[in-house]
Amino acid sequence: MQPAHYTPHTRRFLGALTAWLRNYEFVAIWLEGIALVAIFVLDWRERRDQRKERREQHRETAAQFDVSQRQVEAAKKSADAATEAARAAKISAEASATFNRPFIGLVSLDRPRPKISRNLPRLRL
Repeated sequence: MQPAHYTPHTRRFLGALTAWLRNYEFVAIWLEGIALVAIFVLDWRERRDQRKERREQHRETAAQFDVSQRQVEAAKKSADAATEAARAAKISAEASATFNRPFIGLVSLDRPRPKISRNLPRLRL
């Protein structure tokens, strides 16, 4: 790579800039220090804002968990109620079947037995 060729005007400017920076080096150090403090302050504010946002998100998440927990409890109660209703229906059906069953050993002599026809018409498809 070839060295850059500067015009005389550019060389004078760069020389003056270098001389100024050597003479006022303490100003550059102070400016750098001020910049570092400003960066520190801005970073601190940003972290504080993020901390507030995280707390708010935590509250929202906790509230959502509470709502879902209540929904789960409501669904469980509903399922328990359905189970109890099914048990009650089963007991009621068993009791109804018990009361409507004929007594064992007694056959009604009044009723004729139904006749079952074995000659059923066949359907053509």
